[in-house]
Amino acid sequence: MPQEMIRQFEAALHKIPPTLPRLEMEAREKLGELKAAGDAVSEEAVVAAIAELGRQEFAHRRAIEELHRTEGEGVETALVLEHVEAPVRSKLERMLGSGVGIEELMESAWFREQLSQEEQYQVEDGVSLARYKMEKEDRGFVTEHREAFDALVKKWEDYAKGVDDHIKALRNLAKADPAYTDEILSQVLRFRRAWSLAERDPDPDEIETAIDYWKGVLGFEDEAH
Repeated sequence: MPQEMIRQFEAALHKIPPTLPRLEMEAREKLGELKAAGDAVSEEAVVAAIAELGRQEFAHRRAIEELHRTEGEGVETALVLEHVEAPVRSKLERMLGSGVGIEELMESAWFREQLSQEEQYQVEDGVSLARYKMEKEDRGFVTEHREAFDALVKKWEDYAKGVDDHIKALRNLAKADPAYTDEILSQVLRFRRAWSLAERDPDPDEIETAIDYWKGVLGFEDEAH
């Protein structure tokens, strides 16, 4: 099992945004340590390493994703139109000219009804290639939109710190009654693991619900957290 988790860590390493070269270097060093330890390393240690990696790259990953949506849709669309054949390009241009985005168009009934399966495949393949190219060129894309990117990184880092505060508040409740310590700490561990790139990001509303539940169980008065 630890070796399988190490492979997950290695897969997560490849998802680190190119705007974090130092983190990638540190992660590669960590991967070397984990591989060298072999079966002596615990599954918990590898899971913790994956979660920590996810937490450190979270703000940059989310910032790039949002930047793609706000600034990169035109680039993506242009790359898709360049990829597809002329008849498909003509159909897409008519629809895109009305202000519909490429992703919205792909989810529409028009896409399924007006394009053949082969034409749909051309568009889907074009989108995949466009996204791959944009990911490869993320560093230049970020440089071009540096001010917006930095603002987004701050926004998502502030969000992440808020999530961390929620997790800490839940962990503090584990000290209240030994009868519930293990159960609460188990939830804390689950929420912390959600930072992993292999998981969905932790949900602050879900953590807050857990906090409210345990306050009720522990007989605490309703108070801000």
